[in-house]
Amino acid sequence: MFTINGLDLFSPKDSVLKVLGQPEKISFPDYECGFLSSFMEPEKTESLHFKNLVFSGKGQEKFVAEFIPLNEDWDIRYGDKEVHSELSFECLTEIFGEEIIWQFHESYDGFLVVRFDNADDGLSFHWSKGKLIKLVYWSPC
Repeated sequence: MFTINGLDLFSPKDSVLKVLGQPEKISFPDYECGFLSSFMEPEKTESLHFKNLVFSGKGQEKFVAEFIPLNEDWDIRYGDKEVHSELSFECLTEIFGEEIIWQFHESYDGFLVVRFDNADDGLSFHWSKGKLIKLVYWSPC
């Protein structure tokens, strides 16, 4: 699973604050659907902004790293593998398998959604000029 500075991609709010400190900004986005929406639960979604990294969630539970830039000083890992903008296609193939990596090349611009195991949501991986630039939490709605 993915970690950012040792935090799981999905972490309780108090763990996020303990590891990352006080956010630079707090916002209250209004999502139309998904677990971050207020449609099923009236509690407001809160987004904690840390130097371009954003964790969003409700109350104290299940905050997700929603936007993860790869140009900052974050220690981002998938298991024991470091994830960064210079990650080779060979390493990406080791992580995600050849069936999803076939479309990439040195000058690739675009994104690819990789769903979590047994889930509808996942992460979108964004490339520019063949370099991985950010990860974004993705929901199908």
